[in-house]
Amino acid sequence: MHLSRPFEDRVDAIKEFPDEDGARLLVLRCPPDLNRLLRKVLVNIDRDATFPHMFLYIETPFESYTQSFVALAEEIDRAVAPWRDDLEELGVRAPVLLYDRRWLEQAEPGELAQRLASYMGELGTALSPSGGRICPVLETTTISHPDAFVWWIEALTVFTPGDGTRYVVIDESDGMRFSPLLERLDSARYVDFQVPPEELENAVDKALADPELDRAERRRYLVLAGSMAASGGKAEEAVAHLTMAEQMCAEDGKLEERAAALYNLGNSFLQQSRLEEAQKAYEDGAEICLNLENDNLLAMILTNLGVTLHRQELREDAQEVFKAARSLFVALTFKPGEAHVLDCMARAYLEDGMTDPAEDCWTQALEIYEGISAEHLYEVRTSGADDIREKLASIGASPPASTDA
Repeated sequence: MHLSRPFEDRVDAIKEFPDEDGARLLVLRCPPDLNRLLRKVLVNIDRDATFPHMFLYIETPFESYTQSFVALAEEIDRAVAPWRDDLEELGVRAPVLLYDRRWLEQAEPGELAQRLASYMGELGTALSPSGGRICPVLETTTISHPDAFVWWIEALTVFTPGDGTRYVVIDESDGMRFSPLLERLDSARYVDFQVPPEELENAVDKALADPELDRAERRRYLVLAGSMAASGGKAEEAVAHLTMAEQMCAEDGKLEERAAALYNLGNSFLQQSRLEEAQKAYEDGAEICLNLENDNLLAMILTNLGVTLHRQELREDAQEVFKAARSLFVALTFKPGEAHVLDCMARAYLEDGMTDPAEDCWTQALEIYEGISAEHLYEVRTSGADDIREKLASIGASPPASTDA
């Protein structure tokens, strides 16, 4: 069931899922940039005193059936631990998932799914004496084998006995990953959290207009509002929101958030060619990242700082910053980031009329994209490689043949 209703109706559909007859699995398609908003929605639903069910938020990778079995078992046990003593006082003994290493090493995928599903069914029965249900919310950070992951989710759904447990899966793919499952599994439901920009903007404006909005949430909503304004070409509005967010972060001592706000603010200034202001925002954000040892954000900041410096004709400084950004991405083993830095360097060289070094950078970037083997980065690999090939062709270079089958 695909929903294209207003924002509030999507929230209602999530809230109603645990009570829907015959429903056992909810697939929530959510783009990465809306993940924070979706988390807030789930937290607010769970805190509602009239909502008798429990959302258990679980974030783990999926590398194999065995790894996922252990990770889910540990995370679920950690999530329910605070209630075990309370339940025992009420005469209810929460189940414990028992297994030994030898069994774990020899168990087939179906056995792993049945054992975990049985535990989840017993847990749902124990924790819902008042008629409420437990709903593990599974956000899988990295999926090494998408088809196996879909089978795993379906097996848990089908094998879980009773009616006290239902599953929610957050899907950040293009929405096609779970399509076959949704077609064949009558108990599966689907909500697309790909909110149209105008609906999302209205929801954010409504939140910011709430005088009782928690200060921490207001900071985050201001960053989101600034990012949306920048995407919509509303440059001045973006700067206003992000400046306010950055100031609040500074006042509240929230350095991680402040660094992110400065990065977004720098991007807005760069978009408007306000280069000195962009440089200041990036440099301030970089200093915070250095102190916090946040290399992930630092690498992103340095990349755009390099672009900013080059546009101010500070070419030597720009190249040094680009090299530092690339070194960080290499240390982080994040190949798409390294390739992006090389792309920025190539464009800078080309703007200065230096075709040969531009070709060299793009050729290196292409090799990096072609060398990405992780299945979950397939789209990044193909789109990145295609983009670089076009750029090489635009300067009359002959890119090597694609390694894709």
